[in-house]
Amino acid sequence: MIKVTIIVAMYNIAETLEKTLQSISEQTYQHWEALLIDDGSTDATLEIAQGFAQKDDRFRIIQVNHSGVSEARNRGLAEAKYDWTLFLDGDDWILPKHLELMTAVLNNDPQLGAVYCGWCWYSPDDYYFFKDIGRDKGDLFPLHAVECPFAIHAYLVKTEILREVGGFDPTLATCEDWDLWQRVSRAGTLFGRVPQILAPARMRAGSASMDGRRILEDGLKVLEQGHKSDWRLAKQHPKYVAGLPDEDLTSKKYYLLCSAAGLLIGRGEDPSYLLELLDEERWLGWDPLAIAECITLAALLSASQPLKQWSEIWPPMIEKTLTFLRNLEKHSSAVGMADRVIRYPARITRIYMGDTGGLNRVMASFYKKTLLYPRAKSWGKRQAWIVIHYVKRHVESTLKLNGSLYRLAHRVNRRLFPSEDTHFFEDLFDQEVDPWGYTSEYEQKKYEQTLEIIPDIEIDNALELACAEGHFTVQLAPRVKNLLATDVSEIALKRCAERCSEHQNIQYQRLDLVSEKIDGRYQLMICSEVLYYAGSRKRLRKIAQKMANSILPDGYLVMVHGNVVIDDVHKTGFNWEHSFGAKGIGETFSSLPNLTFLKEIQTPLYRVQLFQKAPEKSPVNGNTAPEIIQMAQPTELDPFISSQVLWHGCTDEFPTLLYHSVSPNAVGALDEYRVTPENFEAQLRYLRDEGFVSITIDDCLSWLNESTPIPAEAILITFDDGYSDFKEYAWPLLKKYGFSAHVFLVSDLIGKTNLWDREFGEEIKLMDWEDIRELQAEGVTFGAHTRTHPILTNLPMRDAVKQLEDSRSLLEKNLDISIKNMAYPYGEFNRRIMYLTGFCQYQLAFTSEPGRINKHHAPLALPRIEIGGADTDITFAAKVGKGPVKTPVPLLADSQ
Repeated sequence: MIKVTIIVAMYNIAETLEKTLQSISEQTYQHWEALLIDDGSTDATLEIAQGFAQKDDRFRIIQVNHSGVSEARNRGLAEAKYDWTLFLDGDDWILPKHLELMTAVLNNDPQLGAVYCGWCWYSPDDYYFFKDIGRDKGDLFPLHAVECPFAIHAYLVKTEILREVGGFDPTLATCEDWDLWQRVSRAGTLFGRVPQILAPARMRAGSASMDGRRILEDGLKVLEQGHKSDWRLAKQHPKYVAGLPDEDLTSKKYYLLCSAAGLLIGRGEDPSYLLELLDEERWLGWDPLAIAECITLAALLSASQPLKQWSEIWPPMIEKTLTFLRNLEKHSSAVGMADRVIRYPARITRIYMGDTGGLNRVMASFYKKTLLYPRAKSWGKRQAWIVIHYVKRHVESTLKLNGSLYRLAHRVNRRLFPSEDTHFFEDLFDQEVDPWGYTSEYEQKKYEQTLEIIPDIEIDNALELACAEGHFTVQLAPRVKNLLATDVSEIALKRCAERCSEHQNIQYQRLDLVSEKIDGRYQLMICSEVLYYAGSRKRLRKIAQKMANSILPDGYLVMVHGNVVIDDVHKTGFNWEHSFGAKGIGETFSSLPNLTFLKEIQTPLYRVQLFQKAPEKSPVNGNTAPEIIQMAQPTELDPFISSQVLWHGCTDEFPTLLYHSVSPNAVGALDEYRVTPENFEAQLRYLRDEGFVSITIDDCLSWLNESTPIPAEAILITFDDGYSDFKEYAWPLLKKYGFSAHVFLVSDLIGKTNLWDREFGEEIKLMDWEDIRELQAEGVTFGAHTRTHPILTNLPMRDAVKQLEDSRSLLEKNLDISIKNMAYPYGEFNRRIMYLTGFCQYQLAFTSEPGRINKHHAPLALPRIEIGGADTDITFAAKVGKGPVKTPVPLLADSQ
């Protein structure tokens, strides 16, 4: 049986200690002891600890003279009785199933020497805003060598290993836990993983972990230690005796610097003096979004303000941030960094707040008023592209704008820039260096696999199509005698030539692959990430034949393209509005009689394909199946790439939930329509843990009308009537779990009560216009539920039309939006009412008929799954169609 020693180092933490120790008492796994190391506290810390020790003898108190957290933890480690150890700070806590789930992993794999779980930051107003459940297990030294990815209480480690590696280093004022995990993993320890959040950590102003200068000083020591030998260890894994190679060490140092700078910015300080701690090394491969995230998240942590105040506290930090970025740019020779990075942070704060609705509406209005109307023709394409590219790449990638706006940007894009318009790409490269992120780990791994798939033969001449700025060209050049690099953009070619200036075997040529012929014939042709832009299968086949004709007999063609969901809607792929992806491209080239499909590397997100040209006078394509190498996604993805992926493909149907009221228990005739906040939170937790993703009414409309893909785990959450308890109870929980909602309003009764239910004797307040506008600004969307909530099928035609038409008009006037959807009161409808609903310009109408929405449903008779007060965990899971409920992991509120 596994027994655990929990070591709590305490120094003047009376304010938070009770919550910490209570979380230990509430563990569902009972085989533990807790060593409470009082490091010379002068407040009520000791008295609180003694209270717990008197009630439960598993709490043991050890008093020491004040010598710092590392010495206190080491004393606890020396006194530990049990074989496994967990360190827990006195201002953090663990969720009830922490030990149960962690020890279960250890029991299932006796080779493990440690296990970790997910963790999150917790804001002063009791919201979590950042979480990480990790992905790696087994050998974690490559991870611990470059960062400390998890909170200290997310780890459970074998006590013997902790003692063997020497415990905590008291010379480190910060980063001491990072240093310890680095040594533990370098010693060859294998780590298990629990992919659930069990270790919340509270933001706390003034803590040592918020001291930017000490974090940088100590962090640089630990980071450098991970890239060289460590004399402190008697036993090390042979693979890591010398640490990690240092080729990426400079970038890691600079990202650490940015995080440390963010901590100082959050405290109102200018962090530029931190630059003196770094050598003046040129910083290559920096990612503007990653820099912005390092600075912004650290600043918000250091400021330690309630979540709702973040949009207010960021603006005063901008000047210090920009000053630091300008100095950083000069120090590291990272040309253009400051201007590219500074556009992100204000938007990142909105990500954590979930506040994207207002920007969605503003940008959608901007598009419609400036680009979709005739006067857009007076715009130069250059000016229009600046706006479109900015929104689609930078704003959309960070704020994850809703699907309708994303598609709107695509429509504008296609209208102003047909695929054959070379100015599109010229302006793209003119506006930004490396617009596609070719320096990312994701792209570099594709380059590596592309080089690996090229046959190991001597290649006299090669052609690279769409070379862009030469990030792959510079790696291909040493493999061939002569290389012609081509691209449609002169600017891209110029940068390619600059990057490849040391290679004398490269020539450069501007080439529009769609409209121009390919000169010459080549032994090897490389084509990456460009053939989607052919637009149609017919044009793709013409380009494919043109390419095949330019390959020498027995020569080779290598292509790399992303998987697009339109190729296979049931598999993971990019949600791009192309007509085909890697699968469709491969099928087109395979159909050519003079090409043989030899080999393909398949990952969830892209394919690397190898073809061979048939010998002369042998035009028949071979029938042998290609060698297929399937693998998991080999690299992590940055937020921009990940935001474009539908990880489980698309869906042919999805559930739409119907709620009425979310409020505490009451005794009344309407209880069957009332869900308690506790049950509602459990249901949202279940949806989140099962991977469900919110979609909007606009997404539903586009899916029905235009077959626009939506995620396989899509769900639409709706509320009827507009009760005021939606704002008080439902919306905070929806935001907490990352879901959106659509509310159908009874227009003439807004700000009043549910008069249609007067016979039940229970009067419930409805939201007023101020409530509704406030929620609208936060991203809630609204539809019509008639004027007064009558049974429409009982009304004369004229009265039914008046209920439908007047409700829509009043909502549009007061909310300044177009209302194109409604829900039938009581779910009652018939063919006559459907006809009248369409006559009143509604495009979608929802019933209370049970079922999941699919494309066979009439848009004016869409089913919904009603959730009521009698629903249990089991019935809820059955209704949404995901099978039995798993034992829920308590969320943060459960430990309050």
